[in-house]
Amino acid sequence: MEFSVDAARWHSWASRLVEAPTARMPLELLALACELVPGGSVSLRLDPDEIHLSDPRPGLLEEEQTSTGAGPATMVGPTALALPAADVAATWPPLAAAVDGTGLRSCLALALVVGEQRLGSLTLWAPGPEALEEPLPRVAGALAALASVVLALRRREQQLEEAIASRDVLGQAKGILMERLGLDPDQAFELLTAVSQRRNSKVRAIAEQLTTAGELE
Repeated sequence: MEFSVDAARWHSWASRLVEAPTARMPLELLALACELVPGGSVSLRLDPDEIHLSDPRPGLLEEEQTSTGAGPATMVGPTALALPAADVAATWPPLAAAVDGTGLRSCLALALVVGEQRLGSLTLWAPGPEALEEPLPRVAGALAALASVVLALRRREQQLEEAIASRDVLGQAKGILMERLGLDPDQAFELLTAVSQRRNSKVRAIAEQLTTAGELE
């Protein structure tokens, strides 16, 4: 199969991934990958334990990989960006029954990585190896690289949002203690820390309890 790799196509793909809401981004990636394997299927793993499927067929294959630890998705990463398998059952015998049940006998697994950080894997499944011949691996690899960057940026945005939210709730909790007990900011934080240690909870959890329930304990 011939694939167009012109700039307009990549711009369209990048726009779809970047503009998709966070919850829908995995579905957009599955849809784009499915364009590369007509008649095949795609599965997406996002570490640590999130799995998305283009259709039900690869579901059993992913379940077996999770339960046995064998399979292409478990082997790709920063040092192995792509792993093709013409005969999945022969390469990973624990997956043989799942292969027979789905008819997806060949695959191309691609790592989703940024630097040394593994974000997950993207696996293209097909009835036979001819559907996964060049230039598909090259194009699919570029798509995986693009998706990796978008995923990494989304995760960083989420971390920043959580950090800001944590700082806000902590500031509110300190303000409550300062007003109620006449403490200064450092003393209010020390009190929150002491309660968190005594209860073996995070300071943020203690602060959230204070701001929502009005009580430290």
